[in-house]
Amino acid sequence: MPKRKLSVRQRETVVEATCVGGSADELPGRFILAERSQVEDPQWVADHCSKAGLVLQCVKATLKFEYPAAISQVKVLVLDPLDAPQRQAMLDAAEGPIADALRAGKDVVAHCGLGFYGTPIAVAAVVKRLTGASAEVCY
Repeated sequence: MPKRKLSVRQRETVVEATCVGGSADELPGRFILAERSQVEDPQWVADHCSKAGLVLQCVKATLKFEYPAAISQVKVLVLDPLDAPQRQAMLDAAEGPIADALRAGKDVVAHCGLGFYGTPIAVAAVVKRLTGASAEVCY
């Protein structure tokens, strides 16, 4: 049987940082969880990323993405939750810039390939680190 190409286009997930702890005064920014096809789509980026202060790539650093001009100048950090030897160091390096972006009212656009595995795991780790809260706080 030939291998089927997986084509997924789900809606982005937008999470207010205040949902996971802190006040709007402390963390007025948002996390936008997306998939690769979205962050590489100029129209989607124009519609959803006008306040992007940081892109969090939740896959291998060796994977290259074609970001549209609207976010191509935004700082990109890698936090691959599947990279066991390096993920703690990646989380340590990402914590400060993510907190700075959220405190400045900027959005953190987090993505992996499909947006439903690496992205939520990485964002949950960041949320835990920034707020001490469980990811269950949002639900």
